[in-house]
Amino acid sequence: MGTLKQSESHLIEVDRRVWPMQIQSLMLAQQKAATTT
Repeated sequence: MGTLKQSESHLIEVDRRVWPMQIQSLMLAQQKAATTT
């Protein structure tokens, strides 16, 4: 299970790079809000 989660997070990392700029900036904004809280 641990290995599966690792490859899953790796897939997400790749997806982030492929995602459009709009989604990227949106995720960044959400991350910033989560860090501020």
